[in-house]
Amino acid sequence: MPIDDLLAATDFKEDEILDAYRDLMKVEGTTYLFPEDSNVNLLYYNVDLFKEAGLDPDQPPQTIEELDAAAEQLTKLNGDKIDRLGFIPWLDAGDESYMWGYIFGADYYDTASKQVKLDDPHLIEMYNWMNTYAQKYNPEKIKSFSSGFGGAFSPDHPFFSGKVAMTINGNWFSNALKQYAPNVNYKVAAIPAPDGGRKNSSNFGTNIFMIPKGAKNSEAAMKFILFGVKPEIMADNINQWRSLSIYKEQNDAIKWDKEGDEIYKIVREVASSPDSGHPALTAVAKEMSNELMLLRDSVIYNNHDPQPLLQAAQKKLQEEVDKKK
Repeated sequence: MPIDDLLAATDFKEDEILDAYRDLMKVEGTTYLFPEDSNVNLLYYNVDLFKEAGLDPDQPPQTIEELDAAAEQLTKLNGDKIDRLGFIPWLDAGDESYMWGYIFGADYYDTASKQVKLDDPHLIEMYNWMNTYAQKYNPEKIKSFSSGFGGAFSPDHPFFSGKVAMTINGNWFSNALKQYAPNVNYKVAAIPAPDGGRKNSSNFGTNIFMIPKGAKNSEAAMKFILFGVKPEIMADNINQWRSLSIYKEQNDAIKWDKEGDEIYKIVREVASSPDSGHPALTAVAKEMSNELMLLRDSVIYNNHDPQPLLQAAQKKLQEEVDKKK
């Protein structure tokens, strides 16, 4: 149900929360959702492997060109065998449908005109860039190399074992490192971006509240939501996962703020960027995600030109949007 009237009856002030949440909360100016907390994506890199490769761990890559150069320097090949890859663009958060396109500058969907925007030079550039890794190292060899990798909460994750020197993952990945690879010497940085892309930013993964239509006590529901998002209430969760409070102001209940944690400082800096936000705020977001995953695999495994594939996906998805109007 719309919650503007419910919010107006409380002491909530919209300017107290991070700007990036506002587009998520509203549809055509009416508020339906309320954010609880969020995750942002970061570049994780192995400090010891940087030093071994002659790279300065205090100067992480900031551009796509610098990322590619560092990845090549960190890669170890043994004939036809891959011993280590500096970077795999589609590993971890890089496997998310929207993440890299968002960093490259794509908008995916125009909420005002209700137009799907996949035939976008930013997306064409991004998929062609991904494909350079596939063509350079052979996509089937990368697939074989990565087939034994474990997930983020597994001791077999390639970043833990040194099989991959850099990866993109959420702020919560630092807790996985603490649990499964406490001896890995790592740092984090903002995701590298190309010229024309979204520098020092991230797509958000946000947990949300909503109140169903017909709720018997919507006023109490609204009070519960505002209670639940308070930093002192969210602190246990945030202090474990380094997730992001919705509020701009720091709070001593969040130990990362209180202790000046370096990782959380970067989390906050990235989250505060005017370029950080939520891609593809559309009723066909799931269908779009599926299309983009299939499209990416077609590019990196079959060396297909992404532009006609994007044009076809745009046409297909626009027809779905028009049906829902």
